[in-house]
Amino acid sequence: AESLSQSFWLTRIVFLRSLGLVYFVAFLVAFQQNQVLLGDNGLLPVGLYLDKIREKKGFPEQGMTWEMLKEVPTLLWLGGFPKIK
Repeated sequence: AESLSQSFWLTRIVFLRSLGLVYFVAFLVAFQQNQVLLGDNGLLPVGLYLDKIREKKGFPEQGMTWEMLKEVPTLLWLGGFPKIK
């Protein structure tokens, strides 16, 4: 069994590196698209979206709380996305 697992070491390395490259390219493309889609003039302006959620749910106007993350779980709370151009 040991010799069998050792015989696939190159295949395993190539497969995992290729998979990592695919994920890297996918996230790079998503980042490029999100700048246009979520920007101030995008299809879903993030600043307006987050402001409406804050208003509707009664969240504070500045900062972020755990309650906000619990009720509306999105990474948009963490980033400076309203400043995307």
